[in-house]
Amino acid sequence: MRDEAATRAYVEENIELARREPRTKYLLVIESAEDASVVGTIALVIESPGVGSVGFAVRRSAWGRGYAGAALEALLGYAFTTLGLHRVWAGHEPDNTASGRVLKRPGMYLEGTRRQDVFLRGAWRDTILYAALAPEWSPDTAR
Repeated sequence: MRDEAATRAYVEENIELARREPRTKYLLVIESAEDASVVGTIALVIESPGVGSVGFAVRRSAWGRGYAGAALEALLGYAFTTLGLHRVWAGHEPDNTASGRVLKRPGMYLEGTRRQDVFLRGAWRDTILYAALAPEWSPDTAR
């Protein structure tokens, strides 16, 4: 959890990134449908021409309500139809099977495992990879 100063710096950094041309990062908040409170964030990072990665975080009290899946579906649509990306990928820790289910719903496919590619919380950890390709994706691919 960030303190106020760290949060302010994070927001200011992302505002600056949003102003750059060409834009390479889209950080969006996820709002509650009930009261418009912020329940999380989702980001799309353009890594190279035609390729982006996505990541999301939703506060625990909002888990299981479909917020991450709806945000991911909308962001994939934007990535493919507006930005013209060819490939969007995402990853999660093997123990986080809920994130895997979120990634599958809007049409991302399991690609495999990157073994011990991230040093996190004092240990090397694997990343389970998913991706969606523009020629295969449509809003109707949500499962």
